Amino acid sequence: MLDLTGKVILVTGGSRGIGAATARTLAGAGAQVIVHYGRGAGEARATPLGADLSRPGAATELFREAVAWRGRLDVVVNNAGIAPTVTVAVGVAEPEDSPVR
Repeated sequence: MLDLTGKVILVTGGSRGIGAATARTLAGAGAQVIVHYGRGAGEARATPLGADLSRPGAATELFREAVAWRGRLDVVVNNAGIAPTVTVAVGVAEPEDSPVR
């Protein structure tokens, strides 16, 4: 079994999905886990830190806050993602060679 006792780990995007599962696994292995969240802190056994990583400078501030928690970071798991909402415009023409008519 993996022993991460005493390691300080930041998991970005760790409040849900794969990030939350990763945070739980790391905490279960003894790590002190910091979970970054963009919109909701989730239920991970960890210290939550919120940050909108789509904003310039937000990642730097998140990193500073994470280091301040225990004075260091041993590992960063970069799991955060930004998925902007897009729409399909009505009336957009299909390319000439498209099979859709």
